[in-house]
Amino acid sequence: MRTILKLLLILVISANLSYAEKKLKGIVYGIDSEGNKTVLVNANLIWQGSKIGAISDKEGKFSIEKIQDNTHLIVSYIGFRKDTINIETDQEFIEILLRQDLKTKEIEVTAKQPSLLISESGSVKTEIITERGLKKAACCNLSESFVTNPSVDVSYTDAITGAKQIQLLGLQGSYVQLLTEQMPDLRGLASSFGLTYIPGPWMESIQLSKGTSSVVNGYESITGQINVEYKKPAESEKLYLNFYADNSARFEGNAFSSYSFNPELSSILLLSSNLHQANHDYNSDGFLDKPLLKYLNISNRWDYNYEFWESKFGVGAMLEERNSGQVNYFRENRQDFFGSLIKNQRYEAYAKNGFILDDEGKTSIGTILKFNYHNQNSTFGKNIYDGLQRTFYTNILFQSELIHDIVSYVVGFSFNNDSYSEKLNSENFLREESVKGFFAEFNFKPLESINIQTGFRSDFHNIYGTFLTPRLHIKYEVNESTTIRASFGKGYHIANILAENIGLLSSSRSINFLEKLNPEEAWNYGFNLSYDFTLFDTDFKFNAEYYRTDFINQVIVDLDQDPQSVFFYNLNGKSYSNSFQFDLTFVPFSNFEVLTALRINDVKTTINNEFTRKPMVSDYKALVNFAYSTPDDDWKFDLTAEINGKGRLPDTKRNPEEYRLDEFYPTFALLHGQITKSLGLLEFYLGAENIFNFRQMNPIIAFDQPFSKYFDSSIIWGPVMGRMIYFGIRYSL
Repeated sequence: MRTILKLLLILVISANLSYAEKKLKGIVYGIDSEGNKTVLVNANLIWQGSKIGAISDKEGKFSIEKIQDNTHLIVSYIGFRKDTINIETDQEFIEILLRQDLKTKEIEVTAKQPSLLISESGSVKTEIITERGLKKAACCNLSESFVTNPSVDVSYTDAITGAKQIQLLGLQGSYVQLLTEQMPDLRGLASSFGLTYIPGPWMESIQLSKGTSSVVNGYESITGQINVEYKKPAESEKLYLNFYADNSARFEGNAFSSYSFNPELSSILLLSSNLHQANHDYNSDGFLDKPLLKYLNISNRWDYNYEFWESKFGVGAMLEERNSGQVNYFRENRQDFFGSLIKNQRYEAYAKNGFILDDEGKTSIGTILKFNYHNQNSTFGKNIYDGLQRTFYTNILFQSELIHDIVSYVVGFSFNNDSYSEKLNSENFLREESVKGFFAEFNFKPLESINIQTGFRSDFHNIYGTFLTPRLHIKYEVNESTTIRASFGKGYHIANILAENIGLLSSSRSINFLEKLNPEEAWNYGFNLSYDFTLFDTDFKFNAEYYRTDFINQVIVDLDQDPQSVFFYNLNGKSYSNSFQFDLTFVPFSNFEVLTALRINDVKTTINNEFTRKPMVSDYKALVNFAYSTPDDDWKFDLTAEINGKGRLPDTKRNPEEYRLDEFYPTFALLHGQITKSLGLLEFYLGAENIFNFRQMNPIIAFDQPFSKYFDSSIIWGPVMGRMIYFGIRYSL
């Protein structure tokens, strides 16, 4: 056996030595009008006509894999002139100089930012949705940012409140760790409506990785991690204005302004508001199809950089009021009709500091401090729910190298304290969670083509004891066009039952806790293959992946046992998710990009002692996106079509016949499109979502008897509103 293993190892190393191509490494500098030279952080680099790209780190350094017969590297950075650089075939290192862009009345576009970048440098496959990609749809907030992404599904939790949830790898969004600038966010009470709390124009990019990720950010990533990067003060537009309106009379305004006081200190002020006060009942069930909304969000962020010290800090506040229910509740102001009244207040403050301890920038200490306050007061018909959460989070990291360019590591300590006070009708739910954690992560690069990231963390929870979290990621570049990745790891999740299942409160179901709920715990295994090839003079990029999530424990939300009740209990049996995805991207001709994807879900769990398909999960999704822009980028056209497969519905056989649902919801298709026109500093966009006006029929069970025991608005599998036509204007300086 040992002999066979040795032979296999020799073959792997031989393949590497035969086929691996050196990466191009380098550093990006910026030259201002006075000739001062500084490194550029987060500069974009991409090979012309491809999706292979990289982003420079905090020292301006980058590493990008070479593409055979492609020698043109496009480099861009806000405020500096984009450049296309010719790279020699045998070149391994380059210093890139970008000149500061002197503002004139004319705008010269020398390169186009890709809508989606695949970070190929690390062992974890990460998809980066760029600012250009975010503009391919309405993207008023984070929940609307995945319209053209085949990996993430977004749906409503119920037909009344407008709360949204995501699915990744066939499982609900509570198993996805949401970060903002690498800080855990939108947890606990914010999981109800948090996807709408991040305005689209505030986002610089979204980074999506599947499976368990780095242990540095905690133990909560089970099916994946989504990190949002905000606009940076020193790199953003000096002034940005955005106005949006749609056919439902929803109006939104966004604005931000950045200012650099000196080369070291810069700041940005961001504002967002949303207003919708029109009563719409297109399906004539007596309920508003869309909640009435008032929303205001403000954030002030500061960056300070001086020699070996980097600091980022800021504060923010969000106020939201969303009301919905029966139309007559608002027209006649009568309390005998069903009304849903929700008020949310959220405040935050944070500080991130980094200290470089050596001249080469290999050794550093980082600190993160963050405080969140979230208060919700709400009424759902006869259900009254109030919640208050205070969160304090800190993370201290030390990173360095053991062996130059071969072994690096990061070790650290984290502390998180969540104070919850929840009340549902006459029941109080109080708890204080305090978690201390220690972690270590090593990155090995024994060969140019092999990258191994392994990490382990130990967390001590004051209620649930010790969590042990091992994780492993391996990347192997077979040759210049083929990359294989594998991942393995464990994750935990403490279920916030009421907040994560807020849609159930918009029903008459009785809520039953059958036992003390334990932490959710699962293993995730992943495999990914990326292959680039050329056919008929067209470059193709093919991706195939498989992820399996195996639960050791899961909180079961049992809607099958009784259609007038919901039961919560710990898993007693098997529960797993298998997710297969295949996607192919190609450019048939200049400026025209096509993305095709197919995802297959196999999700089963044990509900009421029966091993069955998990409800509300489509068995497949197919997506195709066409994106075309004119050579000068003045016009952009995007069209996305998706087909969602059927899925199982909760059992309603015990209801009267008129209130029963079918066993499965049907396969359905959606079509979205957008046209964008640029006129100098102005940009106009016109789009439509759900162009064919598909709607889930009768989304509310017993809508004619909202206070009966059969009333239920929580079984949502498709669009409720139907076709949405929108128009917007952007101004940037």
